[in-house]
Amino acid sequence: MSDIKLFFLTLLKITAFFSVLFSLAACDRNQAVNITVTPVYQQQVLACNKPFSHMDKSWRYQQLQFFISDLEVISQSDDSASVQANNLWQTWPMLETEFQSGMVALLGQVCSPDDRDATSGNWQLALAPSFELSSISRIRFTLGVPFSLNHQNPLTQKSPLNEPSMFWVWRTGHKFLRLEMVSKDDTWLFHLGSTGCSAVSPVRPPAEECRQPNRFQFEFAFDSNTPELHLDLSRLLTQVTLTREKSCQSAPENPHCRQILANLSEPESRLFRGSDD
Repeated sequence: MSDIKLFFLTLLKITAFFSVLFSLAACDRNQAVNITVTPVYQQQVLACNKPFSHMDKSWRYQQLQFFISDLEVISQSDDSASVQANNLWQTWPMLETEFQSGMVALLGQVCSPDDRDATSGNWQLALAPSFELSSISRIRFTLGVPFSLNHQNPLTQKSPLNEPSMFWVWRTGHKFLRLEMVSKDDTWLFHLGSTGCSAVSPVRPPAEECRQPNRFQFEFAFDSNTPELHLDLSRLLTQVTLTREKSCQSAPENPHCRQILANLSEPESRLFRGSDD
């Protein structure tokens, strides 16, 4: 074989090698990013109907579901130096799935009363491959549904905003978080949503934002080595006594709601946090 032929053959092999590498890198960039959300009580990982102790009494949740929206990150990638320098947040789009629209995700589960191991639900955020995980330094999102989507007809909205158990009426909109728990001899529930909404009737949407929107934003450092978020019920239930009579559906005049809403408002409460916080 001549030197020229050998040269071109070697060049073709090198070109093919790098083409494969570039193809694999492109495939990796096109993969969806999944972030797991894990419910915990302090350091105890929870699951459907798994008991945990609160104020020396055993409880378990029967339904724990919540909406997350407006997911944003700060990226430190080389091609976003200006973003990093200006500390600007960038939207991290959600993929459209059974549990997500492009803006809102429904996470959590409803426990089956017949089989304690049988559950339905979703504990993963499926995100577009817009960022390298290793480049993300901070993450933030809102617990709740944006006003522009909160009061639309649930019968015509895409999943997950068509879930009946997570909707009150058009005037008040969606339940941003629904937590229902039982003990051996008692029950307790907390439904978070907007209140003080003005409309001509319960089946009409308000023209402007409700007096108590009750949306809460959470922000913290993001660890790309463990892309996981924890929802810590111990933070939500700090100084909250659980009885049927002390349940809360976000009514501002309900004294039992004040401590829960205060827990959500305090930065130290950290209902959501990184897995290593």
